[in-house]
Amino acid sequence: MAASILIDVAGPREAAWVADLVLRSRAFGAVVVDGRGMDLILTRRLQLAAEGGAGLALVDRAAREVDALSAAGTRWMVRPAPSPALAPTPRPRSAVHLLRRKGLRPAPGCADGPWTVELDRATGALDLVPGVADRPGAATREGRRPRLSFTTM
Repeated sequence: MAASILIDVAGPREAAWVADLVLRSRAFGAVVVDGRGMDLILTRRLQLAAEGGAGLALVDRAAREVDALSAAGTRWMVRPAPSPALAPTPRPRSAVHLLRRKGLRPAPGCADGPWTVELDRATGALDLVPGVADRPGAATREGRRPRLSFTTM
């Protein structure tokens, strides 16, 4: 069972301070923080806390801040994607695009997206949609579609 704590803070400095404490405590595997208005110094602080505490910091920023400086190792753009209208129980979809990776060169034949994923509400997992997952080379050894192991909060 995943535990979540929601903390309301006054601004970017307080958000970074709380996230830093949680990451360094090792009590949680990940922190999701509102990163609106965070500068390079605050994001570097989160990067160091995540490395030191062996946690993951997911900093959510507004699309208008896409060009703001950040110490993040990767930067992703996540947008809503349409679900099939005829599906009996539509699952929420998102288009995910890798914008930047620090220190990594693209692997041969590996695209940076966009990928379309959908939420399996029963398990909390994100699945690649069949059109993307069924391309040659996309299946796992067991022959199943690739699955991302995120837990919803």
